Formats: sequence, C-alpha cells, structure tokens
Amino acid sequence: MKVRCLAYKEGAMTLGTRLRKYIEVKGMTITDFAKSFGIPYRSVHEYLSDKRKPGAEHLEKMIHGGIDIEWLLIGNNKLIISFDFSDYASQFKPIEGIAACNRDISGILLDAAVTIVDRFAMDNPSHVTKLGIHGTLASVYHIWSMLSEALEASRDAFISSINVGRPADDFCKQLVELVTPFITENLALMFHKKNE
Repeated sequence: MKVRCLAYKEGAMTLGTRLRKYIEVKGMTITDFAKSFGIPYRSVHEYLSDKRKPGAEHLEKMIHGGIDIEWLLIGNNKLIISFDFSDYASQFKPIEGIAACNRDISGILLDAAVTIVDRFAMDNPSHVTKLGIHGTLASVYHIWSMLSEALEASRDAFISSINVGRPADDFCKQLVELVTPFITENLALMFHKKNE
C-alpha cells in the first residue's frame, strides 16, 4: 500500500538545500544517495552546493526514485516523501480486527494516521527531521494500529451503527475525531521521550 507522507515545512531554500534535506530525511549519506539513484557523486555534490542544476537524465532518475521534482526545482511549501508500507510491514504488529477485514475502513484509518502525523510534523519539523523517514513511518503505523484498536474496542457500537443503516465510513470518521486529541498527545509524548 503506497502512502504519501508530509515530512516537514520549510523556509526559503535553494535546490541544493532542498536536496540535502531530502537526503537527511531519508537517512542517507551523499554517497548512498548517489549510488541509489545512479548519479555520479561529483554531480550530486555540485547540486548540493548549487554549482549546477540536474539535467533531464538525472531528474528522470530522481523522479523514478520518488523525489517530488516540483518541490526540488522550485520549492513549494512542503517536502512529500512517498513510501510503500509493504516494505516495512514485517517490522510491525499486524493490523487486526475490523480494519484488517475491510480495505475501505483500513484505508480511512491509515489516511487519518497520515494526517495526524502530517499535522504534528508541520508543528514540530525538527522532531521529524531527527527521526528520519523510518521513525516517521513507525509513527504512522503506530497511530494506524491505535486507531484500529479503538475501532475494535468500539466493535459493538460499530455493528449497531451499521445495523441501523449508518455508513461504516461515517462511524470511522467520527471515531477518528474523538480519539485524535488523545493520539496527538501520545505522539507528542513519544517524540519528547525520544529527544530527551
């Protein structure tokens, strides 16, 4: 399952500083980035120092590697990183219960988890930069799991709601609204503990 997750907001940055931030957030070294994207180290170094801009061939490699080229070239207000949960799923406790059985409900809860982390990242960009993409991903998955557990704890109310004709997604969205303050507080505590 592919997800796009906002990593942080930025001020005025050059192409080189944006590329450096991308490398930092991904938890890579410059050498790792060069090898991973098939771009010579010297070229990457020149991009990072703003001595030159990437040509079409290198931009194409960056696009295929998941970099938002609009953000890289002209800098909008956010860095968006794409990741695929299937690459990491084995590292986390599986999502169980209702959310595991219904793809639509699971998607609603996952979208809510990404939104919660997005908002937290916008308010606390330095925390996200320190954790990198793996820590951010773990946060999204942790919140997705918490939302799934909240839904499972509300199973009887969920089933009753569906039995009287209420759409399942309405129930899930209302549940998300109810538990989001608690989850946001939990997320803040988790980040605070990691940064002590």
